[in-house]
Amino acid sequence: MNEKVNVAVIYYSATGNVHRLARAVGEGAEQAGGEVRLRRVRELAPPEAVKSNPQWALVAEQPRDIPEASLDDLV
Repeated sequence: MNEKVNVAVIYYSATGNVHRLARAVGEGAEQAGGEVRLRRVRELAPPEAVKSNPQWALVAEQPRDIPEASLDDLV
């Protein structure tokens, strides 16, 4: 009997690199038959820190298509 596996991919990405890796992990899990929930960790850095790094600032300004993680995502 094949049971569907639930996979939560929860990540933080300041510059977008880990975001791309998380998507790839999610795609691989889906291709293997898993049910994937992709979630990002909310940005906690102060705005001054984000603005101090051009790549970080660029990523922070982009629209977010991945919902923020919540405690419910860990169930």
